[in-house]
Amino acid sequence: MHTGKFVKYAVVGVVGTFVHWGILIGLVEWFGTEPVYASSIGFIVTVIISFYLNLYWTFSIRPDSAGIVGRWVRYVIVSVGGLLLNSGLMYIAVHLLNYGYIFGQSVSLIAVPVFNYILNSVWTFRTMDSTSLN
Repeated sequence: MHTGKFVKYAVVGVVGTFVHWGILIGLVEWFGTEPVYASSIGFIVTVIISFYLNLYWTFSIRPDSAGIVGRWVRYVIVSVGGLLLNSGLMYIAVHLLNYGYIFGQSVSLIAVPVFNYILNSVWTFRTMDSTSLN
């Protein structure tokens, strides 16, 4: 992947991390939400924001480009895989190991972005003709 795109992807990841953690901590600490649910909500909000940032900024794909729906579907599929990985790691950390939600989210912070980057770079945002996306 082009270095400039990689750097932009990483910046989007940092923004997404702050959004995710902000929602997680806010829901747990201010509203008493169960940590696994709070993390899942933060993850979903982050998916939406990250898709648009990566689409328009990282990969410079116009909103009226052919294949946008296909890219969204692929992004969601990858993100659901990441959500399952995130939720599973949170469950193990919080409920099985009793390490606390900050530890669980820290492990997820490493595992999920690597998982998502690999799949998104080779599948979601790769260059292809528009007929293969719809």
